[in-house]
Amino acid sequence: RAFQFSLWLYPPSVRREVGPDMTRTFRRQLADATRRGPVARAMLLVRELGGAPWHALRSYAGSGAASVPRARRRHGAGASALALELRQAGRRLRRTPGFTMAAASTLALGVGATASVFSLVQSTVIAPLPYPESERLVWLDHAGPGIGSERGLGMSDGLFAHYAAATQLDDMAIWLLGEYTLGGDEPERVRAATVTPSFFAALRTPPAEGRPFTDEQARTGAAGVVVSHGFATQRFGTASEAVGRTVRLDGSPVEIIGVMPREFAFPRSGLDLWLPLWVDPFTSDFGGFSRGGIARLAPDATHESAETELSALLASLPDRFGAGVRRMLEESRLTPLLPSLKEETVRESERTLWILLGSVAFVLLLTCANVANLLLVRAEGRHRETALRRALGAGRAELVRYFMSESFLLSLAGGLVGIGLAMASVRLLVAYGPADLPRIDEVAVGFPVVAVALLISFATSVLFGLIPAVRRTPSLAHTIKSGDARSSAGGPGSRSRNALVASQVALALMLLVATGLMSRSFVNLVTTDPGFEAESVLTFSVGLPALDYPERARAVAFHREAVDRLAGLPGVEAAAVTNCLPLCGSWAGTQLVVEGREPVPGEVPGVVAMRRVSEGFFETARVRLVRGRLPTRAEHEAGAAVAVISQRLVETYWPGDDPIGQRFRNNESNPWFEVVGIVENTPIRALSDDPVPMAYLPLLPGSPVYEASSFELSYLLRTTVPPQSVLLAAREVIRELDPNVPLANVSTLSGVVRETNVSTVFPMVVLAAAAGISLLLGIVGTYGVISYTVGQRAREIGIRMALGARSGQVSRAVLAQGGRVTVIGLAIGLLGAFALTRAMRTLLFGVSPTDPLTFAIVPTALLLVSLGAMYLPARRADT
Repeated sequence: RAFQFSLWLYPPSVRREVGPDMTRTFRRQLADATRRGPVARAMLLVRELGGAPWHALRSYAGSGAASVPRARRRHGAGASALALELRQAGRRLRRTPGFTMAAASTLALGVGATASVFSLVQSTVIAPLPYPESERLVWLDHAGPGIGSERGLGMSDGLFAHYAAATQLDDMAIWLLGEYTLGGDEPERVRAATVTPSFFAALRTPPAEGRPFTDEQARTGAAGVVVSHGFATQRFGTASEAVGRTVRLDGSPVEIIGVMPREFAFPRSGLDLWLPLWVDPFTSDFGGFSRGGIARLAPDATHESAETELSALLASLPDRFGAGVRRMLEESRLTPLLPSLKEETVRESERTLWILLGSVAFVLLLTCANVANLLLVRAEGRHRETALRRALGAGRAELVRYFMSESFLLSLAGGLVGIGLAMASVRLLVAYGPADLPRIDEVAVGFPVVAVALLISFATSVLFGLIPAVRRTPSLAHTIKSGDARSSAGGPGSRSRNALVASQVALALMLLVATGLMSRSFVNLVTTDPGFEAESVLTFSVGLPALDYPERARAVAFHREAVDRLAGLPGVEAAAVTNCLPLCGSWAGTQLVVEGREPVPGEVPGVVAMRRVSEGFFETARVRLVRGRLPTRAEHEAGAAVAVISQRLVETYWPGDDPIGQRFRNNESNPWFEVVGIVENTPIRALSDDPVPMAYLPLLPGSPVYEASSFELSYLLRTTVPPQSVLLAAREVIRELDPNVPLANVSTLSGVVRETNVSTVFPMVVLAAAAGISLLLGIVGTYGVISYTVGQRAREIGIRMALGARSGQVSRAVLAQGGRVTVIGLAIGLLGAFALTRAMRTLLFGVSPTDPLTFAIVPTALLLVSLGAMYLPARRADT
């Protein structure tokens, strides 16, 4: 009141100019001095109020113009007042390091987790592809509903040539992935894509150094090879030095004519070379669906108009390719599909990534709830100070600024540390993340991620500052009368804290249920019987250069001798070779004709995967024989037309019948194969896939009638010692046979199985980390609230104990209070979990999204953990 009176000594102009700032500053200084003690309070009053008449006299004497800037500098105005508030908030936070570290680290954890997963989503799903006008790029694909294929048939050479007449598409390109032997002192296998010359024009991405190959060069065979930036710098130092150099691919010299940009990785990451693919525009050979394809929409075209045009072109295919293609069109009901290239790129992972982002958003909400709880508890201890500020005339705006200054500094610190955590997490993800995650090489914490992280931090600072500021503050008289700076146990502060704890429990339960379902899916995957034994099997591939092995018989002889030598190595129990390992991920489908069985009109036979295997394959991989027998080596060497089929093939072509002794073939040029054995189903792409009908045919017969390629094959060695320990000996065997032939794709069969589980392991690990953080935050929040409540009710508890309350009654009352809050949170969390897990249906294997066991165990365990967190403060209440 004396300060308000002293202001009236100043001229009206001075009061209007600096009076409000002086008043607010004095209130803050008085509150700080009051906390420090009566001496500091007295010194403030003497300094500020004692000098007011003198400054007022100078103002009336004509020195007011000079006093106003001095008053502004002393008391602060505008930005300087805000800076003063922030400095004072920083000092208050330094005086409470425990609270500051707990709040900032908790927020950093939430911001870091959210920013790291958002960077993954932003780089893969949200950001456009790194090609000019990438929104115009489409994926060339086909569906065959008649043969059970909804998508993924791809393109053929004949379709590529036929679609050249389309006006709705520009710069159409197709490709085929493969591997080549790179010659040198240490030969190695390199991954390559054979692409049409239009490939680079379709992507609008020419080589960064050199040039691409042209149609004429591809047609005449005079084209060179385009290499990746990594290939060029690793072998020649710089990209420019690589252009014009010659390398040997499969024994043939090839000139490097171009080097792609550093970031370029299409149609898949890890490619080293792009070789020319020539398709005769007048070809009459339809070819097989083994090509990938892209195109660019014409300027006035849409996805719908392009699909309509391609459908019309499909109808004219028989006129060009004959009656065989007509039958294929009728049976398969071939349909063109033109999804955007970006949609196709992220198709398999988009849903998973959005679910993971939603999960870490729950973690962010939990951290906000935890920090808000900390600030509420801190505000409860400041009721006396807040009441005094209100008594001195501080308005709601001043209180908001007072509380928000602290929350702003906490959020800023948490946001900056969180961005650092996100950068570290993203580096680990790029280094050790699943290789099949789309665009993983492009993942980085860029400007959008930093902006979102800072926006989250700013939003939380506003939220944290408003919660304690907008709550009703008791009057100074009430605070002094109560003799306590804390509110009653059942007051608004308690209800706010209980609501935050209930929300923490609910969010933690939702994430724990999701993690429980993913964990059960993983257990189901690893315990699924794949139909073979993957342990103790070494695998690698061997590719023979076509220039060095122009005759198939010579290639067969190489592989035959290699298998025999490898089988005789110490520690090797059995050896075999195949054109495709179990879980190799690819297969060529065909339809079978059963001898003596007339086709049923309108019935389309099922598609069968064909595998070529040497004798000993089933013993080496331990694919279990169900019935019949396995082909002998003599039958393989003699070229006997014998086959082994899977149980799924029996169910497809011989339901209720015995196929042993019956014969089939897949086209008229092949002989009839006699079924001699039936083996268990083995998966092709992943353990979670439905089994595909499969036929195993001889791989290395002496007769050239079999069309299987013998140039690149996969080896399996079953060992009685650790598989990797025989790798050097196996490499030496191949080197003795041909020093120019390297081993590639070295792994173990159990490693191949683990790789197929990555799509389940990755989201499970992220969910488990989010659930673990949520559980920890929930425990800390519950413990903190119960502990604070016990301290808040210390007087009440003491009176009850003095009046005869028995030991245990008080602790049970405290546990009951916390238990009610936990049960409410569990009920809310169960409702949320039912909604969340339904969105996870595609991620689960062998378990329902509403699995009763998971929904029973997780809430029970969380309730017990919460009660454990309440036990210590409840026991303290009794003492």
